[in-house]
Amino acid sequence: MLVAAPLSTMAGHFLPGRLCVLIDMRSSFVQPVYSGDTLTYRGKVTQISAAVQVLKVDVEVTNQDGVAVLRGGYKARVMPMACEAKSS
Repeated sequence: MLVAAPLSTMAGHFLPGRLCVLIDMRSSFVQPVYSGDTLTYRGKVTQISAAVQVLKVDVEVTNQDGVAVLRGGYKARVMPMACEAKSS
């Protein structure tokens, strides 16, 4: 489960960033991960819905040998900038 934990960090810091709310997250563990493995997380925006301000990101996590160990993704709603101004 620790392999999947950084997906929410990816959403909150990178894609789309701190003005988002996670709607859905999914993950499939396709290979085991061992102590000492070096993991690389890659996300790709695969769908953008401007009307409802939602984007879909597919994620693949690979180990140091380039072998996929997790496939998954998430949907996030991007909050309007006005919400940030009210909370400041």
